[in-house]
Amino acid sequence: MGSNHTEALEQFNKDKQYDIKTKTYENRESAMLDLDNKPIDGYINSSSVLSAEKNKKGKDIKFIEKAINVEPTSFPFKKDNADKKKAIDKGIKALKDDGELKKSSEKYLGEDTTQK
Repeated sequence: MGSNHTEALEQFNKDKQYDIKTKTYENRESAMLDLDNKPIDGYINSSSVLSAEKNKKGKDIKFIEKAINVEPTSFPFKKDNADKKKAIDKGIKALKDDGELKKSSEKYLGEDTTQK
């Protein structure tokens, strides 16, 4: 599964001179299945995705202490949807300002991912 996460791990591996072997997958489910069945020792993805897996499916996932990289979440819009983008931006800001975004993150992901 080629992604920014894979590239970040490869760069981390190079910078720290670790010998972490990487394997790519077609989809997240295949990677999680291998993690469950133990042919791999670890899996890299965003904390929100992994937190959701842990919370939703009760997986025994342990996180490393420090993120290898942090990528912002973005939502693409067609150019002619500027009004929708503005409304969604306003709604997300309101949810963040009143603490509801944090509450939802904790409820559905098992942790506050809004500050990472």
